[in-house]
Amino acid sequence: MDNGFFRVRWDRASRAEQSYLRAMATDGDEGSSSSEGLIYAPGHGMVAFTVPGIAAFIGRQIES
Repeated sequence: MDNGFFRVRWDRASRAEQSYLRAMATDGDEGSSSSEGLIYAPGHGMVAFTVPGIAAFIGRQIES
């Protein structure tokens, strides 16, 4: 998944988006407060990644 599915999405994100996703990844796949996240809203005031496991992938990326 790292070299295909996740990589394509990560590479399409701008540097600003990658920074935002890194911040969200600290909350894992459970979701973040909407004041901290931007992906989708599973409930009022919350956002979450649309793909399970991507938080761990983001955590493995070296910040450049």
